[in-house]
Amino acid sequence: MTQIEFGVNNFRKYINLNPLRLGDITYLVGENNSGKSTFVKGLLLLLNNLANPSNALTIGAHAFDFNNTKNRRYGHLNLPTFYSALNRNSDDPEITFSCRLTHAQNNEFMDYTIETTVVSGYDLNSSFGFIKKM
Repeated sequence: MTQIEFGVNNFRKYINLNPLRLGDITYLVGENNSGKSTFVKGLLLLLNNLANPSNALTIGAHAFDFNNTKNRRYGHLNLPTFYSALNRNSDDPEITFSCRLTHAQNNEFMDYTIETTVVSGYDLNSSFGFIKKM
């Protein structure tokens, strides 16, 4: 059994989204422009940056790529810069992704919590943010 919880702060529509537990099948239901796609994009961005840290190595070891064009699998995320991902109504210039992965199988139990805070890139047009803490 594997469980995932995911939340974000200051990411696009969300100023503060406490972690939501995802099931084997999870339905996101809401009106247009309510944040369904933003939730999915945030989760995919975090998982993609964790799975492919080498994509950011040309900028630095502590970079977070918001526009991973090298990986066509996630090319549809369409977040060209850090500032396009930042919530415009927040005074906080940082984006925080939090994810908890719990896995239990054959009397083995693993529990990982990942929290990544990303601050601005080199300039307003940069697709990279710098990881402040992880």
